[in-house]
Amino acid sequence: MDHASHLVGTALAGEAALAVALGLARLLLFDRGPTSVVRGKNVQIGKNVVIQTNSLFMSAGGITIEDDVLVAANCQLISNNHAPEEHQILTCKPVVLKRNCWIGAGATILPGVTVGENAIVGAGSVVTKDVEPNTVVGGIPAKLIKRL
Repeated sequence: MDHASHLVGTALAGEAALAVALGLARLLLFDRGPTSVVRGKNVQIGKNVVIQTNSLFMSAGGITIEDDVLVAANCQLISNNHAPEEHQILTCKPVVLKRNCWIGAGATILPGVTVGENAIVGAGSVVTKDVEPNTVVGGIPAKLIKRL
């Protein structure tokens, strides 16, 4: 096997290994780059989901991604944090991405946030509160930009 074929095979094997680790029995598309998942058994992913390069899932509190969701490159889905009064204590709240939402490149979704159906989170946003369905949010912290 030549070097290029080996690299392609390794990338595909890594993608398959991640899908198996997450317990996926459905189509899951990863853009051929690194994606880090901590506590993958706490992640549920629907059908026709795209997760692009260099995403990070911190999933101690649980992460649910429903059908037809796009998570662009360099996104972070964070479902756990540390207690301010006792840094060794891990606090956990689920992150939920509802059907057909789009998380823009470099966005961060913090613990306890639900992104509503058909919602769009702008690139680079930090989402600290729930996002209503059929809306566009953006900024730090993310604020309503418009209703769809």
